[in-house]
Amino acid sequence: MPQASSSPLAVSPGIIEISLTPGQVYEGTFSVLNPASEDALSHYVISAAPLSFYDDSYSPTFDDPSDYNQIVDWAEIEEPKGELAPQEKRTIKYKITVPEDAPAGGQYMSFLVATDDQTAGDQKDSVAVSAKSQIAILLYSTVEGATRIEGTVIENNVGAFYFNQPIKTSSLIINSGNVHTKAKYTLRVYPLFSNEEIYSNEDNPVVNTVIPDTTLYNEKVWEDTPLLGLFRVQQEIDFGDKYNVKESLALVAPSWFIILVLVFLTTIIYWLIDHAKKRRQKT
Repeated sequence: MPQASSSPLAVSPGIIEISLTPGQVYEGTFSVLNPASEDALSHYVISAAPLSFYDDSYSPTFDDPSDYNQIVDWAEIEEPKGELAPQEKRTIKYKITVPEDAPAGGQYMSFLVATDDQTAGDQKDSVAVSAKSQIAILLYSTVEGATRIEGTVIENNVGAFYFNQPIKTSSLIINSGNVHTKAKYTLRVYPLFSNEEIYSNEDNPVVNTVIPDTTLYNEKVWEDTPLLGLFRVQQEIDFGDKYNVKESLALVAPSWFIILVLVFLTTIIYWLIDHAKKRRQKT
């Protein structure tokens, strides 16, 4: 007889992006899979929760309601509880009933899928206590109307000295509009006297989704940075209708190399001064 299991479930897709119209009834689906290969049933509970991010590292939180996650109240899950046999996959239907007076702009929520192997009377509480076996599907939606795309690149940082590998750039952006916006980051590295790229992630840029009233910090690393070198480093940020580029000369050198150079220069300077003194003494 199959035994109950609290192993994590798998979901697909992990992110949903949709467009909504006031008064519309939107119907969608996602899938839940019990990945266990052994003879173990997995009981699940699915709930709708607000989606927001509480820091500029974009750590998600699912218990902070705001004007941008009213959609939680519009959502209905057709089969919020059930059980899955090993390797069984189930399609979950959901419905979003958009009010006629829904505000234009972004609305964000998450479907929290948690394992629940307690008794039926305890199922409601198990969503809160089963954090280790809970997974979230993030839903980004835009309600048609007076949408506004506004964003600012607050920082675009490209360092000049790297005493330890690798070369790393960073940035901080803020979305002050009322819809989520894509931010694309491209890092390029050139030799000092050439425009032939040594490195570029242009074919696979970092792309992040930034929701309204949030800031996002991002870092990009050139993993194959050599031990020693002088380069031109350029970071490009495409954010909504904004384009920001920063370029800097970057010296990569280990600290021991810098010390050796300083010792060498000090020795040369001392020799020149001493040599000049001896010449004056001879004259």
